[in-house]
Amino acid sequence: MIGNNVLLSANVVLASINQDYQTRKIPIRQQGFRPSKGGIRIDDDAWIRSNVSVLDGCIIRTGCVVGAGSKVRTHLEPYGIYAGNPLRLMEERP
Repeated sequence: MIGNNVLLSANVVLASINQDYQTRKIPIRQQGFRPSKGGIRIDDDAWIRSNVSVLDGCIIRTGCVVGAGSKVRTHLEPYGIYAGNPLRLMEERP
C-alpha cells in the first residue's frame, strides 16, 4: 500500500516477495516463493530517494525520508530521516 503525497525517486525497489531456495536438487526459479511477511506499507507524505531497496514486511510511516542507496528492513518511525546500510535514524523532520 502506498499512501498519499508519496515521492519515489529513480530506481526504488519494493521487494515484497521472497524466493525460496530450500534444496539444491531443484533449480531456484522452480522452487516458488516463501510466505509474505505482510507486504510493504508506505504511509502519507514520505520521500524514498534514489536506489533505495524496501524489503517485505516493512512499514515506512508518515513523513519519513529515506536517503539514497539505503536498504529498509524494518519499521520506520513517523517523520524520521533515515539513511545508510545498515539503516539508521539520522534525525527527525521539524
